[in-house]
Amino acid sequence: VQSVEKIGPVKNTTAPQTLYRDGASSVKLGNKILWLFGDTLFTEVSEDGTNARTNTAASGTTSSPYILTEPLDANGAPSQFIPYNSAETSYNLASSDPNDRYVIWPTEAVNIDENTAYIYYLRYKSTPNPTTLAQLGVGIASVMTNSAIATVINEAVFSSSEAQFRPTAVKDQFVYLRDCHQEGFIANCAIARVVKNQMATRSSYEFWNGTTWQPTISQAAYNVPGSPSAMTITWSDYLQKFVLLSAAGFSKNIT
Repeated sequence: VQSVEKIGPVKNTTAPQTLYRDGASSVKLGNKILWLFGDTLFTEVSEDGTNARTNTAASGTTSSPYILTEPLDANGAPSQFIPYNSAETSYNLASSDPNDRYVIWPTEAVNIDENTAYIYYLRYKSTPNPTTLAQLGVGIASVMTNSAIATVINEAVFSSSEAQFRPTAVKDQFVYLRDCHQEGFIANCAIARVVKNQMATRSSYEFWNGTTWQPTISQAAYNVPGSPSAMTITWSDYLQKFVLLSAAGFSKNIT
């Protein structure tokens, strides 16, 4: 990379109200760029009576990926993109406390083909007084070009008691995933892999134990320095190696 040019914010400029979103990631589907977001807040109440979603999605074109469009209701509010299951939906509707609810946050998406991707997402249960997040596992949903809503295909590819692996690199037929343990500003990560077309099958995952790939998640070695948030791994054809970039929490340094 020789230079970087700032071209503007990623936002829906035609929405009748401002949408405040975090946790953005993106994937190319057909001739569009699908943007995935975590918590999405808005001032005008939606038709179903809320001012927030725990995830939404919007699309841009490959020529203008930062100018977004998406389905909105009559009040200008977006819908939940990765849906809750029926029990989660019922609980959230019955809860009178916004801190007492189920949460779905998308992480990264991996292309299966030009028009299809699998989205990994984190599942939590938020509890009030004090507000905490109980880990429920990692799920996978599928999305196709022009999808208005994702389809959940495995809501617990990693269970609540397991490490919460999410994608970090793709090379050839393999998807590589990471899970990181953080102590203070230091994080060590374990690496898993799975054949791309078997991502929804839990028994297809392998874990690096420091010497070899093996099928037991408890044997995964946390020996890769990284970060649970600001971390990327990519394959370099020039170096014929994987290159890892990460930044510790509240740090200006990239390693």
